[in-house]
Amino acid sequence: MIQRINFIEKNPFILNYRKMVVFGGGLFGLVLLIYGMQFFRAVRIEKKVAALTAEVTRLKAEQERRLKEMTDTSGTFAGAQAALVQFFEDPMSWSVLLGELTSQTPTSLWLTSFKSYEKADLPSKRGMTLTGRAEDASAVTFFVKSLSDSPYFERVVLTDLKQETGAKGESYQFTIDLALTSQKREKEGKA
Repeated sequence: MIQRINFIEKNPFILNYRKMVVFGGGLFGLVLLIYGMQFFRAVRIEKKVAALTAEVTRLKAEQERRLKEMTDTSGTFAGAQAALVQFFEDPMSWSVLLGELTSQTPTSLWLTSFKSYEKADLPSKRGMTLTGRAEDASAVTFFVKSLSDSPYFERVVLTDLKQETGAKGESYQFTIDLALTSQKREKEGKA
């Protein structure tokens, strides 16, 4: 004879001490876990605040030091004023330089990157490194010659030239190092 199996609980849920202890212990463990997480989070935030406070203090001290360097012995801001005047009178006109760079670039040559850097031994104290690709070596040679003839660039040196063979044929990867001329020299050269 076949008996039916009833999966539904015949007795309703009965609350007893064992179930209350298990539920209370689980709830206590959950609250303890949340408290521990918040405690460690607060400790981490306190350390971060202390580090940021120390950084702010260091930056304020550096600001005061630089401000003292800029003031002269009479207490005026002549040094700071001179630095600002020099900054605004002799800027590097990047739009003009990039326009010149674009006009000197042959059609079979592509610039992949350029990086500007400061260098103390240059007259304008600014240099630039250009990297790119060309279909042939003559385009690179023409580009270096055009940059050398430009009044905006000086000390143009081809530092690296590699021939590469790819799916589209041969190409040349190059690196050019050059110095930017200062605005004063540009103005003197035009006058």
